[in-house]
Amino acid sequence: VGLGEAVYRDVVEYSTGMRQRFKLAQALVHDPQLILLDEPTSGLDPAGRDEMLGLITDLAEHHGKHVVWSSHVLPEVQRSAKQVVVLHQGQFHGIFRLEDLAPRPGLFALEVEGLSPAFEAEAERCGVRLAARGGDEDGPRRAFTAQVEPSRSAEAAGMLLAAAGRTGARVRRVEPVVEDLESVFHRLLETRGGRP
Repeated sequence: VGLGEAVYRDVVEYSTGMRQRFKLAQALVHDPQLILLDEPTSGLDPAGRDEMLGLITDLAEHHGKHVVWSSHVLPEVQRSAKQVVVLHQGQFHGIFRLEDLAPRPGLFALEVEGLSPAFEAEAERCGVRLAARGGDEDGPRRAFTAQVEPSRSAEAAGMLLAAAGRTGARVRRVEPVVEDLESVFHRLLETRGGRP
């Protein structure tokens, strides 16, 4: 777990990140097949969180361990887990594999360079609604969420590229927006009458 250089130091001298890795080492010492972890990245800085998530992923993918861990940090879960069980206030709200998160029909992430009001007007004329997604408003590239009627999802990219061609804008990226874990969590709570 990356503590080889600190093996002769007292644990009370360890940083929070080192203590978290030490706890993981304690869980592994008997070579269990199932490892249960509660908030394993709690109290860690970003680099420490990445290291801990890397260790957890390595255990599952390269050492044949079954790792079950709880976390409130949903982006970390989405980045590292394979399957999610949603619990809220001790109640079960759903279970799914992260690979099954589906694109949201009719919603696309769009990045455009050489943007002009003409492009926005042309996109709207084609039935595409654009909403700016922050970033540098005055920079050469602008990020948007593009929305079309779900029934027109298959033709949306072609419509945007054609609008760009007619107005001189350059589409650098257009891809379906995939529902993230946080939105699924809130949707499951609403469906089952829970409150986030």
